[in-house]
Amino acid sequence: MFISRSDRQGRLVYLNQAWLDFARENWRADFEPELVLGAGWRQQISDPATLHLYDLLVQRALRLNHPVAVAYRCDSPDLRRYMEMRVSPLPDGGLEWASRILREEPRAVASLLETRARRSERLLRVCSWCKKVQMPDWAGGKGGEVGHWVEVEEVMSRLADTQAGAYPDLTHGACPDCYQAILEEMEAG
Repeated sequence: MFISRSDRQGRLVYLNQAWLDFARENWRADFEPELVLGAGWRQQISDPATLHLYDLLVQRALRLNHPVAVAYRCDSPDLRRYMEMRVSPLPDGGLEWASRILREEPRAVASLLETRARRSERLLRVCSWCKKVQMPDWAGGKGGEVGHWVEVEEVMSRLADTQAGAYPDLTHGACPDCYQAILEEMEAG
């Protein structure tokens, strides 16, 4: 279980060893807790749609005074990871964020997801929840394909001729399907 906690002001105050190990394996090998401890959890999310969904999760957990869970994916280059995040209110007004892997599926290596891959100045938007990638016009998308959300393998097959050995940097957002599904789930409770 990957656990972090924030205080009542939203500042990250705790990361367990499993969380640190996961961050070092999947984000930055040189990750140190000081990079995020003391900062607000909201500062870690740059996309407005994703931040809105996180705000809804927190509001629901606090309103119900009960944990709220949501499914998401956190893929590595060679694995599709299906996970669950549970946001729980703490007695002191803070929050506990606990994630766990529900299942993993091996796949051919998606070099685009390698944290050490050489990057270009271009950006690809990845859904924070399902890990689909929004097809950019510069990746050879035609007409109705541009803007569609597709699996990373589909985008990778089109990047070979456009990147000259460097992959675009990744930014996160929420695809329309995930955004709507989470909105509906939060409104239902």
